[in-house]
Amino acid sequence: WEGNGVNYEIPKEGFVVSKAGVLDFLGGTLERLGLNKKERADFIEFWHPRMQEAPYYFVTFVNQEVFDSLAPLTVSPRPDKVIRVFMDYQPLDHPVDVKPMEIVTPQRTGFTVVEWGGALH
Repeated sequence: WEGNGVNYEIPKEGFVVSKAGVLDFLGGTLERLGLNKKERADFIEFWHPRMQEAPYYFVTFVNQEVFDSLAPLTVSPRPDKVIRVFMDYQPLDHPVDVKPMEIVTPQRTGFTVVEWGGALH
């Protein structure tokens, strides 16, 4: 699905990634966020080309609980696990110092629903 106007506070913690490092960063980080190989490939196929304009990017991920409150998801039958990855990124001319965000890898169990998306700011 696509949406407009979801208003959320952009996390201050995240990562600064060079244009040349985007591919490796996404692959490793998406794995830590619980995406399998195919899900990572689909995410990267969509987002990597959009992250090749600026020399650097500030990349963060919206907390799943925050995202759930902004865009509730109802699935039937009810899944055993829901993994929602929402990336927020900003182009940068120069690297900046940011506190790295903590990533907790979800455990996939049973019927798992995965949703991914993102926003450029």
